[in-house]
Amino acid sequence: MFRYKLEVDESVLLEKKVFYGNKDREHKLVITNKNILFEREMGIFNKSYKVVDRVPFESIKVYKDQVQMKVRKNKIIVQTTNGDLEFRCINVVDTGVVADKISYVKTGSNFIRRTTKKVKNIGSIIADVGLLTGAVIGGAYGAKKIYDNNKDKIAEIATSLFRK
Repeated sequence: MFRYKLEVDESVLLEKKVFYGNKDREHKLVITNKNILFEREMGIFNKSYKVVDRVPFESIKVYKDQVQMKVRKNKIIVQTTNGDLEFRCINVVDTGVVADKISYVKTGSNFIRRTTKKVKNIGSIIADVGLLTGAVIGGAYGAKKIYDNNKDKIAEIATSLFRK
């Protein structure tokens, strides 16, 4: 923890291994309550660590209480005032955890909770459309049933209209 040079009121919330940078090397992603840090292991025998990038949460863009972040499979792209921050997680599960933590620290809202809310809204829309479709199909079926029961009367009315 001491190697990150954290502020007094800053604490580590999450550490994960990710692929980051131009050469897509393995780094350690460290999310604190104020910054996102990327740390790289240096040396083969004598291991030392170096913080290669520090992105403050203040620079991450937010629109309508949502972090401007794109999550695709194991890749995360976060929009910042200094350009896009792009990295890949080791697996899809870690991607969800990291995206969730970034969103939570920046907005106080949970990425997974927002996604679940969207799915529930879509489910209710589909249910409403399903009920509407059922009513239309039922209406068409009902109209056909009325027609079948009153064919003769309808035919008489139709022919009487054309005779005049």
